[in-house]
Amino acid sequence: MIQLWVKEGRGPQYAEPPVVYDYSHAPCNLETTITFTAPPPTYDSRITQPLLRNFLRSGLRLFYKTQSNTWIQTFLIDMSQESQSIPIMGAALQSLISNGGESMPITTMECLDIALETFRIEIVSRGSLLSPGTICAGVFLCAIYLLQAQPYTPYIRMMADVYQLTNPTMTLVPSPEKDPALQHALEYMAVVDLPCLVLGRICPSLGLWRRFRQAQDGWEGGRTMGVETFTGVHRGLLDIYGDMMHEEIGVSVARLWGWSSDEASDFIQRHFWDAWRFAGIVDARRRARSQRGTGNSAAKDETADVPEDELILNKLIAANQTVYAHSQQPQNEGLLVINGLLFPLVTASLEVSYLKRNPESKRTLDDVRQSFEQRAYISSF
Repeated sequence: MIQLWVKEGRGPQYAEPPVVYDYSHAPCNLETTITFTAPPPTYDSRITQPLLRNFLRSGLRLFYKTQSNTWIQTFLIDMSQESQSIPIMGAALQSLISNGGESMPITTMECLDIALETFRIEIVSRGSLLSPGTICAGVFLCAIYLLQAQPYTPYIRMMADVYQLTNPTMTLVPSPEKDPALQHALEYMAVVDLPCLVLGRICPSLGLWRRFRQAQDGWEGGRTMGVETFTGVHRGLLDIYGDMMHEEIGVSVARLWGWSSDEASDFIQRHFWDAWRFAGIVDARRRARSQRGTGNSAAKDETADVPEDELILNKLIAANQTVYAHSQQPQNEGLLVINGLLFPLVTASLEVSYLKRNPESKRTLDDVRQSFEQRAYISSF
């Protein structure tokens, strides 16, 4: 429901029994809520503390797609009590963001060095015991490398190996079934590993999303559905993305085309999910053409009721335009849904021949891209 998607202050709801993680303490009082326990080696909290506060208030909004004033800030504050590397990595991220993407500042390098050492200590000391704080710290580390256009999948693989997440039968200890914090952390890690969401990817996906969802099939309430906070996308739609490596392209395309966004109670949320659906179809077909070495617009084994590329691209551009126009309205300033258009935007932008034939569509993508450039590095005050 859209109320949950854009306004729910306590995060996604879970199947019964109603286990609720306590996010009741307000995230606005960051100075008194965050405590710093100096890890080895020591760091200057007079530098890292303001950076972390700014990250939670502004920089963090680059990395999720729901509501700017939400439970995620408080969730990360709680996780910082469990993982000493989270506050330092948050400071390093904010230092990178505040620097506008230029060369890495000395402050960032110092924070990152200390955070890496602390993160390694946590990984080694806790062994295969799942720790939501340490997993979140690992996702932060991936974000740091992502902002520098550096490979981050080795760290995903390292965490997956330590926590034995790549076993044929994923056994999670402790079980996240009754632990929403651990569920969130594992979902964040699994989303970062989704096979088609990294442009120019070299290392193959580990299939973490698919494995984690299969593990949920054995839970009392089954798979957790609803909106995934990191992407803003329905988990049922992400399930199709997670299965793409394991099924024929035509099957994935048919599933994406047939997936219904009727669960969305708001037309903007519906258009946003549709943008992801159509982007997935375009991306899957492009990969199929690349594998076959042919210029055919659709895979030969697709069902006949899925439209050709031109119509799908028209729908993709229209969905991008609708979400973009909605995000520009003053009353929607707190919505971060525009962040979630990055994958649909990049996917559509790769269709050069189509954009040459349709200059109006190219102008639409240019407008969305300009919005991203303005948001890419948020000023912190």
